[in-house]
Amino acid sequence: MLDIKNLNINLNTVYGDATAVRNLSFKLEKGKTLGIVGESGCGKSLTALAVMGLLPENSWSTGEIIFNNKNLLSLNEDKLCKIRGNSIGMIFQEPMTSLNPLHTIGKQIAEPMILHGKVTRSMIKKEVLNLLDMVGIPDPLKRISSFPHELSGGQRQRVMIAMALSCKPEILIADEPTTALDVTIQKQILDLIKDLIDEFGMSMILISHDLGVIANNVQEIIVMYGGVCVEKGYTKKLINNISHPYSQGLFSAIPTLEMQEDSEQRLKTIPGSVPEITEIPKGCTFQGRCEYVSDICVKNSPNSVKISEDHEAYCFNLDKLN
Repeated sequence: MLDIKNLNINLNTVYGDATAVRNLSFKLEKGKTLGIVGESGCGKSLTALAVMGLLPENSWSTGEIIFNNKNLLSLNEDKLCKIRGNSIGMIFQEPMTSLNPLHTIGKQIAEPMILHGKVTRSMIKKEVLNLLDMVGIPDPLKRISSFPHELSGGQRQRVMIAMALSCKPEILIADEPTTALDVTIQKQILDLIKDLIDEFGMSMILISHDLGVIANNVQEIIVMYGGVCVEKGYTKKLINNISHPYSQGLFSAIPTLEMQEDSEQRLKTIPGSVPEITEIPKGCTFQGRCEYVSDICVKNSPNSVKISEDHEAYCFNLDKLN
């Protein structure tokens, strides 16, 4: 359904040109769910924007994004508009800034359906009310006339989900859908997305910085760092045998119940910080923070190493880790 081949995303910055995503390849099959996980700046959100044809003006991309036998990177804006929000829907980060503060939520949910001719204008109100009810907004008849600032953070996120699903897309991209929400609301939102994906038989790309969130909600995982994939595989296989040192660091940083019971246990962190995209080193992108770094890591970029069927990592020193 979606086949991304050697995707490169470049940005023109005040410090010069930089590659934000490098040679990324993966497939999303019909009805499957895939998660992209990594720290801020790793390129996961830019990848989503490339699929939607919404990359910033100071960027350009190469490679292929094949959707239903069409390369999205070669389509003009008119053809992309027919796909965007229709065949591929997206839940954007930060609903407070993604929603238009001057329009009611009813009008904003209706817009994609009107644009893509999904319903007649006489039926639009009924469809919007159905969507509000579907995503769990209380008293839809009252809320249809509300403005974004009149809703709670969790309700605004539910509105974003309704907008993304309004045209019943084949693929849903959820970019950090629980940002700035408390833990209880996060779980409710993730459970809602999961239920709706199952109900409509959609495929999904879930993006998060939290490996725990990703592992509990998708069938396949891609771990990104510094604009490249460092590990990918089926969720159960990857979680049962986390192989790349960065992936291990992400997993070790997940809080556990044992930490609550033992006050002496400390949350593990990955030393150092993510490099700026203009400062990503040659060779392995993780070399500056890796305790297993060797000379070859500095000189060359690692190739894929097969860990097991449907599980691979990009590292020169896997023998030291396992």
